[in-house]
Amino acid sequence: MILDKGLICSILIASVFADVELSKDLDVRMDQINLKCGKENNFEKKDFYQITHNVPLTKDEIKRYQCFMKCFHQTDGTIDQKGFVNFTRVDENLSMLKFDEEDKKNIIACFKKIKPVIKCEDVVPVVKCIPQKKKLN
Repeated sequence: MILDKGLICSILIASVFADVELSKDLDVRMDQINLKCGKENNFEKKDFYQITHNVPLTKDEIKRYQCFMKCFHQTDGTIDQKGFVNFTRVDENLSMLKFDEEDKKNIIACFKKIKPVIKCEDVVPVVKCIPQKKKLN
């Protein structure tokens, strides 16, 4: 596995799992996506460590991270293959995670403002819509 489970889930939507059964299913799905996108974009655990620990990144590292995130969200189905937000999938993901209603409303409102994700750098607003304030169980 390229990233640990806590980091994988925080990539999708950082929060507390609502249900142990769902979290196991989500972990398996995220592991598969993580491996696929990590391999396709040469993005490894050390790269994510740099991002989460505010280590300055090269332009190449930033590009690989953005391409990893684009692949991740497209493979997960949050972003469709044409680059548009799939609100059905966003709702499904939010239902698997504990967010208060205010957070859910803010996430959906943020996603509604996102332009199509065509190039890797277009994924930046998607990542910014995902709150990073909650801790995983």
